[in-house]
Amino acid sequence: MTQQEELSEFLAIKQELVTLLETLDEDRLNQVPFPGSWTAGQLGEHLLKSYRGIDLSKVQASPSQRPSGEKSPQIDGVFLDFTTKYQPPEFIVPSTGRIPGPKLLGDIRQAADAIAAFVNAHDLSFTCPDFEVIGFGDLTAQEWIRFLTAHSKRHVRQLRNILSRL
Repeated sequence: MTQQEELSEFLAIKQELVTLLETLDEDRLNQVPFPGSWTAGQLGEHLLKSYRGIDLSKVQASPSQRPSGEKSPQIDGVFLDFTTKYQPPEFIVPSTGRIPGPKLLGDIRQAADAIAAFVNAHDLSFTCPDFEVIGFGDLTAQEWIRFLTAHSKRHVRQLRNILSRL
């Protein structure tokens, strides 16, 4: 997949996320749908933190020694396997307080726009040794975009489940 195709897919799933979150008033955004679940707002904040937590503009880039999308099928295989639950790293765990909807939506849009601007301005074939996802090793910038897309797809599916329970 080209980096523009990767970006288009990321932006499409981000738009789906925003569209779903926009359907909720602030009370429903912060309502726990069932025991043990995050609220829709917490799910959105979790994705926002992941978008902000992977700042490709600040990595020590190094030339890649392999195809830039080589690990993309493996990333999809892990994050799009909906039978397995994962515990997020601490830096992307959502807050427990009330999440204001307009701010959350604006922040998600802003973070996604920053990612899109970076993708449009750079060749994503470089490796990012500053970040590592356990089990994947170093990823290329293109694979990080794939990661953000697959991660978002996973959580948009969960958001649909949350919405069905509110």
